[in-house]
Amino acid sequence: MCWRRSQLSQSTRFRLVIENKVRRTIYKKDTVETEDGGGHIKVVMYDGGNPIASDHRLASVRVEVVVIEGGFDEMRDSWSKEEFEKSMIKPRRTTTLTSLVKNGTFNLIGGSCDHKGAIIMDNSQQREVKLGVRITVPTETRVLEGVSNPFKVQEGKTKSNGHFF
Repeated sequence: MCWRRSQLSQSTRFRLVIENKVRRTIYKKDTVETEDGGGHIKVVMYDGGNPIASDHRLASVRVEVVVIEGGFDEMRDSWSKEEFEKSMIKPRRTTTLTSLVKNGTFNLIGGSCDHKGAIIMDNSQQREVKLGVRITVPTETRVLEGVSNPFKVQEGKTKSNGHFF
């Protein structure tokens, strides 16, 4: 089983990439901001080391933004789908949320998307987290999930005129 999993990982040539960096601090129920000053997450599908052809069958897949553990090691060349899903953070049982990210699904158009308006609905409880992007529909071809840089999600009440308390 371990051999099969690593064999599957090694043959993965398609991957989603978050091309911009998330700000180090995001506020709960505010739009996710990036270091380039935009309120968008730039996601690109790659085929090997190049952006996918705009007419490829994977160039228009549906993508979901999720919150994952900050310790997830995206520096590895690959991981299994199960490893990625295990790193996903679920909403606390005390909430009625079904996902930690509001407005977190979109379609790639021609292999990429500047997705605006993603909102994280809960704080990260003083720990670092990352955004992850994954395709939402099963495909015969393994598509490696994309992972952002680490950041913290704070309560909005800690934000005041750009100063932290």
